[in-house]
Amino acid sequence: MPESDPRIIPDSQPSAPPPGVEPAPPSKRRRERGPANSAPQPIYGQAPGYGEPYGGPAPGYGGYGGYGGYGGYGGELGGGLTPQRVLRILRRKWLPIVMVTALGAAGTFFYLKRATPIFQATSMIEITLRTPRILAQSVYEDAGGSRHPVLEFNTRLQKLRGSSMKKRFVEQYHELYPEASETDAMLEGLFGREIEVSRMRNTDIVTMSLEHPDAELAMRAVNTYALGAEVEAFHQNKDLSDSAVAWLQEQADAQRKLVAQAEARLVEYRAGNKIDVLESQQKAEEASLLSLNELLVELESRMVMLQDVSEMLKGAKGDAQRVTSLPEELPGREEITAAQLRVQEALAARAALLGRYTENHPEVIARDDDIEVARQQFTGAIGRAERSVAASLALKEEQAGSIREKVNGQTDQASDLELDIVTRTSEYNALARERDAREMSYNGILKRIEEARLSADENTATVKVLEQAGVPGAPIRPNVRKILPVGLMLGLLCGLGIGFLSDQLDDRVTSAADIEQGLGLKILGVVPRIPKADRNEIALASLTSKFGQIPEVFAGVRGLLDAHHDLADANQVILVASSSPEEGKTICSSNLAITYARSKQRTLLIDFDLRRPRIAKIYSDAVEAAGGDPKQHSLLHILAEGGPDRFPDLPLVGPCENLDVVTSEPSSKHSPADIIGGRAVREFLDWARTRYDRIVIDSAPLGVISDASVLAGIADWVIVVCRPERTRRRIVRHVVQQFRNVGANLAGLIVNDVDLKRGKFTGDYHYHYHQYAYQQAYEAPEGK
Repeated sequence: MPESDPRIIPDSQPSAPPPGVEPAPPSKRRRERGPANSAPQPIYGQAPGYGEPYGGPAPGYGGYGGYGGYGGYGGELGGGLTPQRVLRILRRKWLPIVMVTALGAAGTFFYLKRATPIFQATSMIEITLRTPRILAQSVYEDAGGSRHPVLEFNTRLQKLRGSSMKKRFVEQYHELYPEASETDAMLEGLFGREIEVSRMRNTDIVTMSLEHPDAELAMRAVNTYALGAEVEAFHQNKDLSDSAVAWLQEQADAQRKLVAQAEARLVEYRAGNKIDVLESQQKAEEASLLSLNELLVELESRMVMLQDVSEMLKGAKGDAQRVTSLPEELPGREEITAAQLRVQEALAARAALLGRYTENHPEVIARDDDIEVARQQFTGAIGRAERSVAASLALKEEQAGSIREKVNGQTDQASDLELDIVTRTSEYNALARERDAREMSYNGILKRIEEARLSADENTATVKVLEQAGVPGAPIRPNVRKILPVGLMLGLLCGLGIGFLSDQLDDRVTSAADIEQGLGLKILGVVPRIPKADRNEIALASLTSKFGQIPEVFAGVRGLLDAHHDLADANQVILVASSSPEEGKTICSSNLAITYARSKQRTLLIDFDLRRPRIAKIYSDAVEAAGGDPKQHSLLHILAEGGPDRFPDLPLVGPCENLDVVTSEPSSKHSPADIIGGRAVREFLDWARTRYDRIVIDSAPLGVISDASVLAGIADWVIVVCRPERTRRRIVRHVVQQFRNVGANLAGLIVNDVDLKRGKFTGDYHYHYHQYAYQQAYEAPEGK
């Protein structure tokens, strides 16, 4: 096809060396790339980031032949149940899922038709925790005391399930519904096994519920149970009050006798011990003792005063000036005062004379004599008063001693009398307290007897009916609103489980997630399925452009591999391999080689599938143009029989410019395994490196034989081809691991024969994109 064909989309600029420049020798080129095991990381393999492998931004995945990006599938690396995988499974396994769901729905409808409807009737009663009046004052304290309210409530509730309640239930049922046909045995069975009695949480309300196929029977049974509980509680209260009244009457008679006995002992004790007489004597003794104490205090005060006067008189004997004031009752008080006055007058007269005379003057001397006489008179008066005070003080002390003896004697008598009174009073008070206690107990029993009689006459029981049941209008089982959705949901879940299980057991590749999952590789291109097309035509699609989507795919693959010009020498030899036969590796290698050749790069396509070569059939025109025996141009024969001097005979001129083809023919004489592992293969590739810009190798499937693993160690890049619905995931993982074990650089994967219209592999988005991109470009008549 001419280069000007508008259907051919030009790609990147050629990377071949300029004219006249010889390519570098193989050894130098190897040194630049480094050893096989230290080759650069794959652009879209496991390099970090998958987008910027060598310091610059890589082209986006939008260059994958116009298929948008597959980066969205990267989230499934490492496995897991992602939304993409769920949608894929739903698309692939929708039929078993729908069938199982339909079976679940059919089973649910069958169950609903065959199940017996069950009706539920419920009545409510209230058990009050108000105890009867007979128990209000703890009459039964001697029998064990009052119980906790919770225990009392549980006891009441348990009585509703007892044998007496069962008997009451049967009797009440026949009384309420005399026309009913239920027997006593049937009613006892309902009471004991089917009627459920339960307490509503945090309330005093008890419900009676019965689930039964007969709605009217369920209603009558629970209503009878509720009314019977009320009647039973009333009779229990009445029996309790009657027995309590009888017991209280006995207690009252006994207590009355005890009160009379206590009163008699109290009167007898008070009369026999004369407590009143002793109390009168105690009061007289206390009055006499009080008067003696007052007299003793008065005498002691008088004695203190006389002692003070005596001390003052003793100090005033030599000095009249020291006498300041004397008690009026002091004997000789006037005489002492007159003597003191004469001494003071004589001293005053002498002092007046000393103002005019000297001490030796006769008048002064005469005054000294007068002063001495006055002092002697004062001293005599003081002595006489002192003797009188001493006599009074002795008399007072004698009187005080006598009174003290009387006080001590009366104090001892009062103490003995008080002790005797206290002892007798204590015994009397003990008897009085005993009498009061028995009288109080007797009055309490009389009050409780009255309360018990009132309780016996009350019509309000501790159990009353709050709500009676009506005839149930709709069954509670089977519940169509619940069972039908549950049945459909279970059927759907079982269908989903079967779908997921079958998908898990199915090892075939069905989606991009299956390929990328756990491999660490990206999809380089997706080759669409071409219906009713020959394989040879598909292999040459990039040349003929008859099927326009395929050239775009491989143009995108080539663009990815040539994205970095500084790596142009690092991807010279590209190995195309697969895990099993008929996955499309020959188609991919042929189209990739044609794409490189059309980008003006000298390209060599080598058929290294020495056991089942296919390139010779695809490029039959090139083989016929070469003429002669095909074995003369067979790679297998030349590598086995010839040497490097025969290498120029291998390349055949391809159908387009810049493309040469190396074909191979099968042989029964030569072993491909021996040749692949020999030195000739490496020598041939080194020879080809010096003459071509790109070398594309079509190898044998690695999952069958190991030729591709040997070639992968020599090639610069390895591209793995897989085919949906045919390739096995386990085998692909094994192939990838084998390539990594030999140090191969994995560029990525090409997915062949993908039905884009069904959208199972890439999704509806990619299909509509292609439909839009290629509608005008490839609807022109062939030949235009």
